[in-house]
Amino acid sequence: MRRRSPNSGKRYGRGTRAGLDLEAGLRTLAGEPRITADPDAVRYLEKGIVFNGDLRIPVLTVNPVGDRISTVAQQQSYGFAVRGAGNGALLRQSCLSTVGHCTFTPGEQVAAITAMTERLRTGHWSASTTPQGLNRLTGSAQDAPGRYTHYRPAVFNRPYFGD
Repeated sequence: MRRRSPNSGKRYGRGTRAGLDLEAGLRTLAGEPRITADPDAVRYLEKGIVFNGDLRIPVLTVNPVGDRISTVAQQQSYGFAVRGAGNGALLRQSCLSTVGHCTFTPGEQVAAITAMTERLRTGHWSASTTPQGLNRLTGSAQDAPGRYTHYRPAVFNRPYFGD
């Protein structure tokens, strides 16, 4: 089982030094009964949370690169799902050079809302959704510069696309 992981040697070595039997632990986990989600709860959450790419309206995501609750890698997975469903034209994704969850300044929020309002008004995305465009809009709304940045995380190792 452990041979499937590219980092298994590191983990296995640490476990052995600690007196643990990784193979036995993995066999125990594999032998445990699976937990099945409540079907009503799954249906409820799938209405708006599942990353299946089924967009029907334009969406602009704004994500701090250091957000550990809604990670940039999860947002990247969402983008893959949207493009895979043929809806990439409806999605724009942006990143902020900051840490924490939803740590946007008021000016950065105004910038995102302004860019989204422009998209809804004109029917197409403009350069206002680039980091430079969002920072320009931020600068118009506050004295401090915006923190929008180009950022590409490593590929998300466990994307979830529903079912």
